[in-house]
Amino acid sequence: MDSINQIVPDSLVASFVGILHDLTIRCDSSGGDLGIAEAALGQAIDKVRGLLVGQALERSQAACRDSFYCRSCRKEMTPWGVYKRQVVTAHGEGQLRVERLYCRSCKTQMCPMLVRNALTGTQFSLGARRAIAEEAAEFPFGRAAQRMKRCGISVSAAQVDQIAQEVAGWRKDEEEAVRASLLLNGRDLKLELHDKARWERQPADTHMVISVDGAKVRSNALDKDGQGLEWFETRVGVLTLNCDQAPKVFVAGVSQADRLFETLWSQSRQLAGKRPVVFVADGANWIWDRVTQFFPKAVQVLDIYHAAEHVASAARACWGDKSPQTSEWVATARNRLAQPEGVQGVVRELCRCLRSRQCADPKELTTQIHYLWKNRLRMRYAWLSNQGLPIGSGVMESAIKQTSTQRLRQPGMMWTRDHAALMLRLRAACLSGSLNLTLQRQALIAATNIQPYTVAA
Repeated sequence: MDSINQIVPDSLVASFVGILHDLTIRCDSSGGDLGIAEAALGQAIDKVRGLLVGQALERSQAACRDSFYCRSCRKEMTPWGVYKRQVVTAHGEGQLRVERLYCRSCKTQMCPMLVRNALTGTQFSLGARRAIAEEAAEFPFGRAAQRMKRCGISVSAAQVDQIAQEVAGWRKDEEEAVRASLLLNGRDLKLELHDKARWERQPADTHMVISVDGAKVRSNALDKDGQGLEWFETRVGVLTLNCDQAPKVFVAGVSQADRLFETLWSQSRQLAGKRPVVFVADGANWIWDRVTQFFPKAVQVLDIYHAAEHVASAARACWGDKSPQTSEWVATARNRLAQPEGVQGVVRELCRCLRSRQCADPKELTTQIHYLWKNRLRMRYAWLSNQGLPIGSGVMESAIKQTSTQRLRQPGMMWTRDHAALMLRLRAACLSGSLNLTLQRQALIAATNIQPYTVAA
């Protein structure tokens, strides 16, 4: 107890006792009304938070070393003045005593506590910015601001937007640096974008599963005809492992298909090691053309639910919409494809119908037969199932919903392409559990003035 008294100032202890005394008095006089007790408790928590934040800032400032050297000429700087600065931390606000230093050699000024904590030009600490960015990735900016106020952080919707874009910009720079280094130089930057330990704990022979898809987001601009708002496409990729409780990495943005695949490839190189790769997607040509280019050794799988839709379309072209045989084929399309004969058996029966010249729509049936036959090597569902490999893209559908739909397509939302691209990067990093790595590097940059990576063209 004596050691505690030596560390904690008597004034702080007295303040705590006073807050607890006021809380006790108000609760005793509440007459059993929990509403009064809760209001008193909320006020007490706010006061205690303020005391704790103030104490933390004061002790941190006191722990700052006495001598600082100019980052330009490396000469020792001299004290030039002290002032107080309001700082918003991840757990509340408080006053920080800031010392200003002056370099007599190159005539520059510096506030070490602000520089080393990336507080120059902002009152929000890196911890606060991380907390705000995570809320912005989950909720509209106004609601995120309200939620932060419950944590003792006063921030406006505009500030939430600004901070979210700043943090997303840091993440973008890192991802682009890793992508460009591998693509242009064939060199891994060793810049860890995700927690590799979570992946390395899984069996080495477990397949990496990769999937890609797109979704539409409403723009704030009119379409070409000026009749309504334009919609633009966002693209999302997901990397995971074919095992229970597998980690997931999300890649998202408003980017060209090549850029998305380059980013997927660069991040898979960091995580997959020598694991075999399975690529699951729908039938879009823009996907499969690039799978062959970026993942030439991957096992290619056409999503069985997407393939079943083509079988259903072929059945309607064969026997018409209202035929009992059509209904039976639509209901059993996935089971037919999953049989040992699989797509070959399906195509054989469809070709028999086409040759009979009694089909409802020969042109459409021919188109569907060509599609199924062209993708037959991606539809080996019985073999894939026996190998324990995925045959559906449920993970991808969930990824689209989590990254794009839930955040960017809420009622009344409209986005510019640049704004949406940053938000998608931020949300993907949060869903991947990787945003903390970016903030840790920003803290390192602020403390050491050393950039651990460079962004290539």
